[in-house]
Amino acid sequence: MTVDATGIERLQWTIKHQAWRMAVVDVSAPGSAITYGNLGSLVEQIAQALSARKIGPGSVIAYQVPNWWEFTVLTLAIWRLNAIAAPLLPGLGEREIAQMLTASKASLWIIPRSFRGRDWRGMAEEVTHGLADPPVVVPVEHRSPGDLRGFGRLSEGEGGPLLPRWGGNDMLAQLLFTSGTTGEPKGVLHSHGSLTRAVERHRERFGLGPDDHIFVPSPMAHQTGFLYGMLLALYLGATGVYLDQWEPNQAAAAIRNHGVTFVQAALPFLVDLGRLQEPPTVPLFVATGSSVPNTLVSDIGTKLRGQIVKAWGSTETGLATSGELQGDLTHGWNHDGCAMPGAEVFIRDAQNQTVLPGIEGKLWVRTDSMFVEYLNHPEWRQEVLDDEGFFDTGDLAVMDDDGNITITGREKDVINRGGEKIPVVEVEALLYQCPGVADVAIVAMPDERLGERALAYIVPQDGAEAPGFEQVIAYLQTRKLAKIYWPERVEVLNGLPRTASGKVQKFKLRQMAAMRFGREMAPSESIADVSFGKG
Repeated sequence: MTVDATGIERLQWTIKHQAWRMAVVDVSAPGSAITYGNLGSLVEQIAQALSARKIGPGSVIAYQVPNWWEFTVLTLAIWRLNAIAAPLLPGLGEREIAQMLTASKASLWIIPRSFRGRDWRGMAEEVTHGLADPPVVVPVEHRSPGDLRGFGRLSEGEGGPLLPRWGGNDMLAQLLFTSGTTGEPKGVLHSHGSLTRAVERHRERFGLGPDDHIFVPSPMAHQTGFLYGMLLALYLGATGVYLDQWEPNQAAAAIRNHGVTFVQAALPFLVDLGRLQEPPTVPLFVATGSSVPNTLVSDIGTKLRGQIVKAWGSTETGLATSGELQGDLTHGWNHDGCAMPGAEVFIRDAQNQTVLPGIEGKLWVRTDSMFVEYLNHPEWRQEVLDDEGFFDTGDLAVMDDDGNITITGREKDVINRGGEKIPVVEVEALLYQCPGVADVAIVAMPDERLGERALAYIVPQDGAEAPGFEQVIAYLQTRKLAKIYWPERVEVLNGLPRTASGKVQKFKLRQMAAMRFGREMAPSESIADVSFGKG
């Protein structure tokens, strides 16, 4: 196998020469494990069935499957036919699913027969009834690894037509709809080449190899779980350990039982593990997705007895920055890292000029794993890329003298209080350490006189009483935060709305704040009846 082999060539080599290696451990399925040799056989059988349905180059297959071994078999079978994999998050609603199926023109839509108590059949009937050109719906039953009977009609492919050769790096491989913080999903198209370069840069930065065990708690229908979980393990010839539903104690057991060495997931996953009475050992955790204070991350790193680095990336660019693995790693969680191999990072002002270290500006990045196109909207790509191919992230950041960046917030999340900009990330980081607070997000609420004021949404720790407005202000006084930066209202929620990667969907919180602003309320008024999950 050559050094510059494609991701598919690497996988084929592992299947042929190291068939005995463990490819997948699915902790939700009896029997749990699949070797690379078995994986190759399963992929060929499902690919035969798909080929018999006229699936081929350019076909789009939508599949709304959890982190099961079936997800990986489907993905590789789709790629075996040079078709495009379009995974959809299991938690999406009917409206979003209908939009995505229409935009993608998917010929098949594969769903689970049963997962999290949802009426999948009824939901599928409702969605397809309203589509002008609905896809064929194929339910999949989760079974023991290797038991293809759960694929139903898709397991009837033996003896089908001759399959084509695997495609090269220039062929489209993935259509992934963003579930970002703006509420406007976009169909991001990646090629085999861009995905391969992304995982190769990961291997290069973090020194990963075939003996690693990659834990995958993030949904594989999101780029974090797909690219830096499932695909990373396959590229390395390593073992992927899949978890289909997040539960901290179950996650800790999976990490211990299967010798996990690497995890990339959002910071809330890390915090949940660190708050367990007996946290597992995690040698390396790459944390992305939200703001958590450095002191808390440092404390969790000690509990997990491993190394933690923060990182920044997007569906469009892949991972662009991360902390580096060095002898003294205390600084690895004090910022969001420096440019990854194959990436360039700049901080620019409103006039698009590069700013000096220490000055806040907009984050622009360019990577060799950049996406190919936005589905059906090439003009959108032109809007987010400059003439040199740098991507406008929409994030605000500061770079230090060593090239490390610190994300200070989203451009759209800035609170402008009468001309004074509120440092949202800094205030949130302080409130994470306030007694009784498990989670927090600060957003703008409209104000006739000042334009905007700061509103803090707080999630209390289990078994703890939520701190009220007075307690929050008293705590911020002890931390010497300037009064102008204090939140002017505090509301309590059961949970914050998050994307699958763990990013807080602040647009939903801003909508809530705007809707409630029609009537005056006390600073400590609670709306704890509103419940959000982790996403």
